[in-house]
Amino acid sequence: MPLRIAYLSVTSSFSHSSPVYGQLRAFTEQNFKKETHWLNLEVSINESHDAAIQRIIEFKPEIILSTAYLFNIEVLLKILAKVSILLPEIVIALGGPEFLGNNEAFLRHNKFVSAVFRGDESSLPNFLECIKNKEGWRKIEGICYLDNNLYIYNGLSRFNGSLDALPSPYSKGYFSTNKPFIHFETSRGCPSHCLFCSSSNTPPQYYSLERVKADLFIIEKSGIREIRLLDRTFNIPEDRAISLIELFINSFPSLKFHIEIDPAKISERFFTAIKKAPKDMFHIEAGIQSFSIESLKAVNRSHDPEKLKKNLKALCLLPNIKVHTDLIAGLPYHKVDMAINDLYILAELNPDEIQIELLKLLPGSPLRNSENFNIKYSPFPPYEVLETQDISFSELSSIRIISRIFDSYYNENQLKMLIRFAIKTDKDFIHSFAALFGLAFSKREKPSINTRLKFILDYAVNSVQLYDMAIFTSLLMGIIPKGKKTIRLIKDKDLKNLSREIIWQNEHKLYSNIAVECSFDSDPAEFFLHGNISKNKSSSTYIFYYPTLSFSKTISHFEKVIKN
Repeated sequence: MPLRIAYLSVTSSFSHSSPVYGQLRAFTEQNFKKETHWLNLEVSINESHDAAIQRIIEFKPEIILSTAYLFNIEVLLKILAKVSILLPEIVIALGGPEFLGNNEAFLRHNKFVSAVFRGDESSLPNFLECIKNKEGWRKIEGICYLDNNLYIYNGLSRFNGSLDALPSPYSKGYFSTNKPFIHFETSRGCPSHCLFCSSSNTPPQYYSLERVKADLFIIEKSGIREIRLLDRTFNIPEDRAISLIELFINSFPSLKFHIEIDPAKISERFFTAIKKAPKDMFHIEAGIQSFSIESLKAVNRSHDPEKLKKNLKALCLLPNIKVHTDLIAGLPYHKVDMAINDLYILAELNPDEIQIELLKLLPGSPLRNSENFNIKYSPFPPYEVLETQDISFSELSSIRIISRIFDSYYNENQLKMLIRFAIKTDKDFIHSFAALFGLAFSKREKPSINTRLKFILDYAVNSVQLYDMAIFTSLLMGIIPKGKKTIRLIKDKDLKNLSREIIWQNEHKLYSNIAVECSFDSDPAEFFLHGNISKNKSSSTYIFYYPTLSFSKTISHFEKVIKN
């Protein structure tokens, strides 16, 4: 009789799929002596789980495997607790980053979990050989379990050979082909040693370029077009990163790649290689964390902030690359004004996206176990910092609101220019704006676009330039705001009497049917076109053209009226 194994994958949404099932199954089939029969069950954290439980019961597995992450562990445990009641003889074994720390308290609290594993898939075949015999478990690397109420901890499992010796789950078809993207690894571990990361003490291992190429050919053939690399720091070592970039460009021009880099460690060679990529082939996630030297040094991430800014600016100027930037609030020696300053620096550098999150004290990360910085953190996922010796709970709560404001404006392409203008012209903008409208951004759902525009208009009632920019932004979006400006539909016969020049035109060259005229007390187009704050205090008039009367947020072009 084949051993019946169920793998339960709990994802954050339908579009996500875990690569772990394929890795576990392929390795088991290569190294386990007995025949196996597998059920791969994917559910998202947001859907009803009754159907998943029903399928597990009908399959009648002898063991359930699953991978726990900070975003899914609460839902995962609820599902497994119910299954353990319905199938009391079932063996439940879990792995994943949630178990890289001490697991004794977890096992004592969740006694329906038979064992958890620290490390990779290399110990699974040995475990399957003796799943009903706990005496055999004592020889298995990476396993943690309770034996007669005694906590047993067997270190960390790690595949010691070449990663190419691991069987490919892709060649066996053990991956989801009905998702918009796939998570893919070309390496494991990390060459950096950042104290906030659970991979801090995991030496890197690499697949060969030949193996990467072979797997990507299979993935491409399946119809998947987006690859999200799990590599911790893609650009280290540099020679390998450049070889991979060249491989992606030359062999997989139809694919898009999401990669994570350390921007302080990119060189001219890296820039030269990535400049050759087709437009939007690479979405780069740049881990900034902070521009504070003291904070970076405290977490073993010693970078020169000026070099970091220089590299990031050069990266953001590349027209073919999308750049997402990450900041962390709550690092050692990091105060609230430093977090705001980090945001302002990034807004000036102008990446495509900015994200600031509170520090997470992840299981297995050195910072979680450190007593040097007196960091208090939540005992529940995602283990966010609650207070440090440098920043209070109240200040961290305000940063959480500011993070949502940035996400609602800066990361909304049509509003990005508006918040950058506000920051440039008012150094206290983010504090003052959050004090007035922060409550609206504390809810799960973002305020509507119209509401967000209205907030800026209300805030800017005494600021001519910012008010003009808010009206200008609204008109670019095809939204006619209610306000003190004179905005009117203008007819063809009136247009003939005006001297005007085209300032900007939609690249799609849309047909224009409707014209709207608006006069400003300043010249907001100067910032839109060149990123400059106009010092010319004279008024300006612009005409905006749209394809239809519906003002469908699509503008054809706009013109500046030339004064005689």
